[in-house]
Amino acid sequence: MKILYIGHEKELNGASKSVLDIIKGLENEHEIYVLTSYGEGPFYDALKQRKAKVLVYPYFKWCIVKYTALGWARKRLKWYCYQQFINRKTAAAVAKIVRDEHIDLIHTNSSVINIGGLIRKECPDVKHIWHIREFADLDFRMYPLPSQHKYYSFMNRYTDQFIFNSKAVAKHYTKLDSKKKNVVYNGVDSKNLIPDQNREPHEGVNLLIAGRVDSSKGQ
Repeated sequence: MKILYIGHEKELNGASKSVLDIIKGLENEHEIYVLTSYGEGPFYDALKQRKAKVLVYPYFKWCIVKYTALGWARKRLKWYCYQQFINRKTAAAVAKIVRDEHIDLIHTNSSVINIGGLIRKECPDVKHIWHIREFADLDFRMYPLPSQHKYYSFMNRYTDQFIFNSKAVAKHYTKLDSKKKNVVYNGVDSKNLIPDQNREPHEGVNLLIAGRVDSSKGQ
């Protein structure tokens, strides 16, 4: 199978580390492509160490952080006047690659980008999985630039299956098609688990938070 993964960030945060683990587990049996808008940075560097074919094209997030009303109005104007047209142009270019390379599956790795849905629109015979790993508004104060109606209608129309990394996140997206919803917890590479043989036996449990400590996560 040929799979196109779509990244959303330059850094190596949780979502990007998770998709790299997925790629690591699949790259020996499947042909992996990764689309990113960043031709440098930790995520790009990590991709270059894998067997994946990396595609670098410009595209913009359709969910961004909302601070002030004036700033939000300016960002929406920029989206409607410029950024969404760049996304469509990139989608058309990548869709040609998808068709020429006979790619079977598109996997969008975050809710904050819509480029995967746009490619799926251009390639209706190719399946699209939208992997949603965040609440967006509750944890990162990120909101969609399009209207709520356009946002959810687009996701439902151009997605074959949604994957959520927790039941809480799945429940949060009430307007997404319930028949397409699937909860799949993030896998953990057993090679990253190092047991401490010298620890003294004790009652209770040891807890590990596999991620950054942040108030938005409710810790």
